[in-house]
Amino acid sequence: WCACWGHGRLVDPPSRASAWRFGYDTPIDYNDNEGFCGGFNHQYQNQGGRCGICGDAWDEDPRPHEAGGKYATGTIVRTYTEGQTITVRVDITSNHRGHFEFRICPNNNPSVEASQTCLNNHPLFKADGSGFEHKISTHNGEHAVRLKLPRGLTCTQCVMQWRYVAGNNWGYCEDGSGAVGCGPQEEFRACADVAVVAQPTWTSEGFTANASTEVSESVTSSYTWYSTPDPITLSPTEKPPPPPTTTTRTTTRRPTSTRRTTRPTTRRTTTPRPTTTPAQLKSTPAHNSCRAVGAWKDVPGMDDWCVRNCLHTPPFCPASHCTCD
Repeated sequence: WCACWGHGRLVDPPSRASAWRFGYDTPIDYNDNEGFCGGFNHQYQNQGGRCGICGDAWDEDPRPHEAGGKYATGTIVRTYTEGQTITVRVDITSNHRGHFEFRICPNNNPSVEASQTCLNNHPLFKADGSGFEHKISTHNGEHAVRLKLPRGLTCTQCVMQWRYVAGNNWGYCEDGSGAVGCGPQEEFRACADVAVVAQPTWTSEGFTANASTEVSESVTSSYTWYSTPDPITLSPTEKPPPPPTTTTRTTTRRPTSTRRTTRPTTRRTTTPRPTTTPAQLKSTPAHNSCRAVGAWKDVPGMDDWCVRNCLHTPPFCPASHCTCD
């Protein structure tokens, strides 16, 4: 067999390792495309095939990308609606064939890590009805998969797991024959923290049920950093929009002898169209501080969770969990 290493990262929703690339105030992980369970040999020869749910080596303590680790800040990077069809994107930097799998766990406590059992209980199926596993094409770069969120599943903090099982190692198949793609394969995993809100029970003019998907896609498409593995910096086009500017329009009044009546001079305020861009996530919040309330008041880490999510733009601040001064 051949232990050849592929590389990839979950970029939409951005994983805990990659959120910093999209403007979130999370720790920088320059090796965010290496969530490969410690490497093929370590995973299968030393750990019996076991792997942390977010791609860390099984024997790491704490695991950097799980609760209690450096990169698990509980930052909510996407908010979806139950039953919504979403587009998930993965950046493959070294393609070794194989397939993707996606799962979600309604965890609701960023200080306690989700379990693989919970994730296995909530697989995410492809929206076209073609099943659970997504066989990838052979190109490097972006791979997009449309998934259907289950109805009835809501959460203030869900853990979404991406699992990439490569398919270019030679091994023994179940029938005893040998072939490429059989036997143990290299594996990648990553986790993203998302929220899923209940389906609205009312309608109003102009309401769009899949607005979250549109925002998600617009955020991802504003980045073109796939061409380099080096640390990423925001380009000038990714800076926050300028503050609202006031433009004065001067009109010339015609002589009163004409029939046309000229409107008085007006001042038009031009405000940039609201958008959700990564750079806006660091905008100055209206509140000074936030903290957990109710049943969440004494849960370790919840005060930090409230600060990170309530003070983001746009905010995610359920009154059942947080209050802000």
